Amino acid sequence: MKKTISLILSIILLVSLISVTEPVSAADGPKLLAITFDDGPSRYTDELLDGLKERGAKATFFMVGSNVNAFPDTIKRMKDEGHQLATHTMSHANLAKLSVAGIQSEVFGVEERLDNIVGEGEYWLRPPYGSVNATVKGAVKTPIIYWNVDTLDWKSRNAQSVCQTILNQASDGDIILLHDLYKTSVDGALQAIDVLQKRGYVFVTVEKLLKRRGIAPEDGKVYYNVPNIGINLPEVSAPVIAVRKTVVGTKVVIAKSDKEDVVHYTANGATPDKNCDIYRHPYYIEDTQSVKAIAVGESELSDITELTVSLEQALSKAVLDKCFYEYKIPFLSKKTAFKIGMKL
Repeated sequence: MKKTISLILSIILLVSLISVTEPVSAADGPKLLAITFDDGPSRYTDELLDGLKERGAKATFFMVGSNVNAFPDTIKRMKDEGHQLATHTMSHANLAKLSVAGIQSEVFGVEERLDNIVGEGEYWLRPPYGSVNATVKGAVKTPIIYWNVDTLDWKSRNAQSVCQTILNQASDGDIILLHDLYKTSVDGALQAIDVLQKRGYVFVTVEKLLKRRGIAPEDGKVYYNVPNIGINLPEVSAPVIAVRKTVVGTKVVIAKSDKEDVVHYTANGATPDKNCDIYRHPYYIEDTQSVKAIAVGESELSDITELTVSLEQALSKAVLDKCFYEYKIPFLSKKTAFKIGMKL
């Protein structure tokens, strides 16, 4: 009997997970670009952040250690506004010419400074000059991010040239290289974003680019771009609703796929939106409820998940504890994988 009940609940949960992970067809999903900035922050970075915020665009910042401590408020703003913080080494060193200890000092030094400013995080690496070898790949505990659109903005120092290079070369899934040390780069990047957004492009962080293309990032692996091969996941995955019976009652558990998402829910069958109650922790029920939930990300809403929950359908605590197992959504990063499911 217990096995039969477990099987039924497993099917319910897995059907919910299918709605979470089912990819959007390549034709239906948006065209994605990751715009990245090296060597900063600088006195022009806040102006860049103003422009990105106005346009709803996200960027990735590969920062040099010597500039990190000089702009702590700017770095806090980057994180608060949903941009990706990353490392470009302490001194812009050629990592391929260093020992393992030297490589780790260059990389971990920036990570430590960023941790001191914004709290502990995961910071991907862009090696200066794109210089890596087997020693570098083995020494770092992070994905290595290259690029496939080089604006040569440091050379031209011309906003129109920067803009035109991006417009001429950028295509779906590309990673664009700029430097926020120069006002011309800031101006050219924002001009290009204006044009490309009208063409249907969405600007995301490198981390989100990999995630939305169904790729789990690997430490020591080099990524040049993330082309669309038919997987185009939504920005925000729908939450999963489940029930659990404890010694003190039956409670509803809503799991989200990304720790940064905010989940709103209703328990009376009404359609949830951003004005509904925020789900913060499991809650107990006294009668049958029609629970609906939606996740809110940086700029998108997930699909709505719904489940009718009752006191009778929940398994006992003993059965749940025995059958609970780890189910990992494959496209999530290591830090956002969550556990949910039943073992048959």
